[in-house]
Amino acid sequence: MARNLLLMLAAGTVLVSPPAGLLPVALLRAGPVAALGVVTSWALLLVLVLFLQVRGLRRKAGQASASAGRGEDPGSAAEASPSPAGAPPLLAGAYAPGAAPCANCPVPAQTAAFPSAGRAPARMGDRIPDAELLHEDFTAVPLARLGGDLPVLLLFLSPSCPPCREAALRLAGWSEAIAPVALRVASTATPRELREELPEAVPFSLHAAGWAKRALGVKGTPSAVLLGGGAEGVVASPVVEGMEQIEMLVESLLAARGESRANG
Repeated sequence: MARNLLLMLAAGTVLVSPPAGLLPVALLRAGPVAALGVVTSWALLLVLVLFLQVRGLRRKAGQASASAGRGEDPGSAAEASPSPAGAPPLLAGAYAPGAAPCANCPVPAQTAAFPSAGRAPARMGDRIPDAELLHEDFTAVPLARLGGDLPVLLLFLSPSCPPCREAALRLAGWSEAIAPVALRVASTATPRELREELPEAVPFSLHAAGWAKRALGVKGTPSAVLLGGGAEGVVASPVVEGMEQIEMLVESLLAARGESRANG
């Protein structure tokens, strides 16, 4: 584009040149000041074109180097599946509160807004990922600090899921039974939706769970995972799905607590 613009300007100067002769001759007749001004203008335009070309080449070289360092194909970003026509770009795993993730949605490049985006979900034994949840007053709490120094049984519930209503009715009993392990509920629903549909979950609830679900590999609700406590907390169990598996996880916590008491 810069080259074409330069050629068009050159053609334009020829078109407006005086009929008495060529442009260089006209410049010499106009005097040294006019000639110097025109030559300087063309030189500055040439420098600008060269600068833009060099900057573009350096940017491409930097992108290729970064892709090679990550073991990626430099053209993979350009060949990624586009979003549906007329639809805005989607973040990986981002969807409306309470809605199921799109199975066919394209997975875009990693974004600074979601540090965990583009990474594999954390597994049992991995450090707790750097995702956060929100209190109703919009204060954030990292997953690793949900229970302070205590482990946390984190349940993912949704008002639109019938088994989640059964789980909500049992939250208070589970919380008392597994103490000192803390119990928390993470949801993509709004506080109002939880109060109307799952009021039993409100005392344990945290919100904006989409980021945490991606980081932990949670695919549906109800689901649960045990997170270890302390500054170096790890994911202490696999993600379990469905009421039956959640009950088994709770029973394993009760059995472990009973063994610790017996050994104590």
